[in-house]
Amino acid sequence: MTCFATPSTKQLQFVHKDLLRFILVNYPTDAITHMNGTAYDYYSIQEFFEHKPRQEWLSFPLPDEYSANVWLPNKRDKTTFNVVKSPSTLSGLAYVKQIYVMTDQSLSDRHAHIKNTFRQQNIPIESIQWQWKWNHTECNSNKNKKEVFENLNLVDKPAKGHSRYCSLIMKNFDAWVATANRNLPLALYLEDDAIFVPFFKEKFNRFVYTAIRTGALKIDGACATSSLSNTSNEWVDQNPIFFIGSCLNMSDSRFDGRQPMLSTHKGHPTRCAHAYLFTSCSARAVLEQIDINKNELWTPDFYLNNIIPASPTLQSFWLDPPLVYQGNKAKDLDNIPSFKRKTY
Repeated sequence: MTCFATPSTKQLQFVHKDLLRFILVNYPTDAITHMNGTAYDYYSIQEFFEHKPRQEWLSFPLPDEYSANVWLPNKRDKTTFNVVKSPSTLSGLAYVKQIYVMTDQSLSDRHAHIKNTFRQQNIPIESIQWQWKWNHTECNSNKNKKEVFENLNLVDKPAKGHSRYCSLIMKNFDAWVATANRNLPLALYLEDDAIFVPFFKEKFNRFVYTAIRTGALKIDGACATSSLSNTSNEWVDQNPIFFIGSCLNMSDSRFDGRQPMLSTHKGHPTRCAHAYLFTSCSARAVLEQIDINKNELWTPDFYLNNIIPASPTLQSFWLDPPLVYQGNKAKDLDNIPSFKRKTY
């Protein structure tokens, strides 16, 4: 008769650490796995085992925390700005008064996915403004042509094949207008296949307070009056757009894979339009720039790639590591059917 000894807690801890080391060493740097409603990348896979954010996130302190290792964009410049704790928001995300989700009525599996993701992150579904308006047929109809062309200030003849982008950019445009008109301190824009990393809510709030502390984000409603060149690294006197998602494995070249960081990208601004943020000042600056030059009909990321460098006040910031990924670019173990196809 064979007897099996029950492993001790200490033995299990050693197995746990060995398994973790093996996975961390062998996990591909460009791999994104979507499992149980959460996106795991090479950075956050460690959190799957440890059940808490990596300790490096403590360098992005919350208002009531003290950190001996506070991150700064420039180690030689210790200037910081006063951090005021966000008033209560429905979303529970610091200063985010509205979350806009770009979607289509027919994509019910994606709607269920977003709702499940929000529940897991303890973000109320009621904080979502679903951008239902504009499908492909409506956007490209003769009835709506004048509205679309005037709002986006389009070239007379958009490039062949670009009509498929019409509904997506118009959903974003309507959200930008609403953000400006409502004077929102911060608005989050998501596409409907956005997938969140573990502990998204806590990391998001740490990012927002770090943006305020370093001067990248101002929540007093004061808009920038600067005149930035298209390669400017201006950190403070600007109207920010924050790209917190990634879908092309793009990170700032200075990101070391450990320390969270923000970086400016005025000249090549967008990384992915699956998750980004405007202030009301940013929204107004984008709308003003749209009216200055004729624009090609593009997806929001390509559209903003032209708008941001040309604007005298807009600045692009990337957050590394990203907090959001694109569902149809991940290994989707949750098997969401529409993640397997393009929807525009």
